[in-house]
Amino acid sequence: MNPNRKSIFLVCGESSGNKHAVDFIREYISTFGDADFTAIGSEEMKSFGVNLLFSYTDINLIGFTSVLKNFKKLKDKLNQAIRFINDTSPDAVILLDSPGFNLRLMQNIRSFYTGKIIYYISPQLWAWHKSRVKIIRDCCDLMLVIFPFEVNFYKREGVKALYTGNPLVIRIDKFLSSYEERPKTKITLLPGSREEEIIKILPVFLKAGMLLAKEFNLQVQIVYPEQINPEIYGNLADVKIIKNTSNELFYTSIADSALVLTKMGTASLECALIGTPFITGYKTNFLNYSIAKFFTDLKYLTMANILIDKPVVKEFIQNDFTVDNIISEGRRILSDEEYNAQMVYGLRKVREILTDKDASSEAARIIHSLLK
Repeated sequence: MNPNRKSIFLVCGESSGNKHAVDFIREYISTFGDADFTAIGSEEMKSFGVNLLFSYTDINLIGFTSVLKNFKKLKDKLNQAIRFINDTSPDAVILLDSPGFNLRLMQNIRSFYTGKIIYYISPQLWAWHKSRVKIIRDCCDLMLVIFPFEVNFYKREGVKALYTGNPLVIRIDKFLSSYEERPKTKITLLPGSREEEIIKILPVFLKAGMLLAKEFNLQVQIVYPEQINPEIYGNLADVKIIKNTSNELFYTSIADSALVLTKMGTASLECALIGTPFITGYKTNFLNYSIAKFFTDLKYLTMANILIDKPVVKEFIQNDFTVDNIISEGRRILSDEEYNAQMVYGLRKVREILTDKDASSEAARIIHSLLK
């Protein structure tokens, strides 16, 4: 590494965290000049001169059973990251979400690593398995959060946390400023960014979406992440399958839709900020569900509902995740104008709660200041 520049190691474990990391790198270089970046991330990062240690898809797993099946691979990748930090001593290690990997990484490096450990995009420790916050308190120098309520959560736990704004806000505001309204002719399916999720979620979304599309004369489309092999979707007649190659394409697909059926996660918040009515759902195997349920006591699991503390969007989880339930709610959204308008109004409240701060710019400024 060049001794005259700051060296920064970023760790992403899934697609949304990777997008936020790319935005951060772009903003940091634009504002403060080059740094020596190394990352667990995506090929896209190489265009900014980033050294890619390995792809985030190598550790992009969810659920207890998936981790068990891939335990040796995950351990090897964890050790590779630990060795890199030990050998190169970067000025900062920046972790983005993905607590399964990143909390273990923090614990393993804190005893020998003397640089700054910064968490940007907090894992949702306030939602489940809150006991893990002790790891953050013991190992992390600074927590940068993207939801306002997270600051108080960490303050109560004795962790220094700063709110950067939410990176989706500026990104989506920019998209909406140039988007031209057109007839909403689509039902968009977003069944996840991991194969194990898609296998569980897509069949229900697909059957419900096709029946609703037939009833309301709409077109079903699936937008899939670049890292997913499209063969997983099979040969689907009357369904448009779109590879997600850019934010603009993804957001246009959502904005052109009368309804989106989405897995819980970042995509649901993107739907909320764009203002498109949506239904969230999730299903996993019994063991994963039982473990997750044991560790959480939240009223809601969809971020839009959490932020406004009201069930503005229907959530169908596990046994409630059925074709009949989704069709019933979808039919109401598509046929009841007053109900539809109430949902859209509720989604606007989400945007009001999240400030106009440019999260990537704010994170770059804070981290640069910390490394002076």
